[in-house]
Amino acid sequence: QKMLGALLVDTDYKVAAVVGTEPQDERRFHAEALVREARELMRDKAGGILFESFTDPKDAVTRAILLANERDAMVVIAGSLYLAGEIRPFVRSLNRPKSAR
Repeated sequence: QKMLGALLVDTDYKVAAVVGTEPQDERRFHAEALVREARELMRDKAGGILFESFTDPKDAVTRAILLANERDAMVVIAGSLYLAGEIRPFVRSLNRPKSAR
């Protein structure tokens, strides 16, 4: 809750959407629970903010990028090292020129 508060509530920027996901680790915090916690923390600011959850990190990143493009926003990815390990190769592949994929 403290980390979500720092990222979503105590900020100088506007939050347009929260897209939750989870690593494939048995000790994971489930995406639906993460989004539920975020919605609760932001209940006073939640008007117009989209909240979605995906169990597959690649689907979550893809959706977050699509939303960012639609809303002229940035994507912030936060989470455990397990999640970073799953997402990093996918994000790097998105930055390669199409001829190198």
